[in-house]
Amino acid sequence: MSDELLKWRSEFPILDKTVYLISHSLGAMPRATYDRLHEYADRWASRGVRAWAEGWWDMPVTVGDDVTLNIGTVVQCHSQEDGAFKSDRITIGSGCTLGVGAFVHYGTTIGDGSVLEPDTFLMKGEEVPPHERWGGNPARKI
Repeated sequence: MSDELLKWRSEFPILDKTVYLISHSLGAMPRATYDRLHEYADRWASRGVRAWAEGWWDMPVTVGDDVTLNIGTVVQCHSQEDGAFKSDRITIGSGCTLGVGAFVHYGTTIGDGSVLEPDTFLMKGEEVPPHERWGGNPARKI
């Protein structure tokens, strides 16, 4: 039986010269990430602040106007689940309030004017409609 993952080993340059046993989410940097970071630096150096308006950096989080993020609020666009890295966008509409210690997971949308109560956990894939109040773990409409 062959290891299907061995074909990807060459995509992680550090593995050519060391044994890498780190098991947290940062892990070994893929070759493509190195190239993408250099592309980012080149565009920034040549275009300056204009690069923002040209769409070179697709942010995983969209935050509307007049949003309140309280102390301890976490907006996390990624997760390590069952040995796999998962990520998705988060959209927080205008006029929203995320309570103290609220945790917003990836793949979620919070509609304009909505409120997450303190210590609320908004799980992946949830969509909070506009002008609703949610709370709890997992988050539900109150």
